[in-house]
Amino acid sequence: MNIYSWILIISGVILLFISALEAYFEALDKENKPSYTEEEIELAEYLEKKQAINGIFLEAVAEILRHQKR
Repeated sequence: MNIYSWILIISGVILLFISALEAYFEALDKENKPSYTEEEIELAEYLEKKQAINGIFLEAVAEILRHQKR
């Protein structure tokens, strides 16, 4: 076997190794992703909306207090 055959074989082994590592890390990422229930997602959306409404309310109260001080 000449040098080109060895280079081809080594390149193939390296590509297989890289592909195996990529598949392994992809499986780890899928395993570590949190899965939320529909109820948890709805609760998070509700809390975000409530926080936005509370922020608007506090801004309005602050504006009213500024006008009363004048």
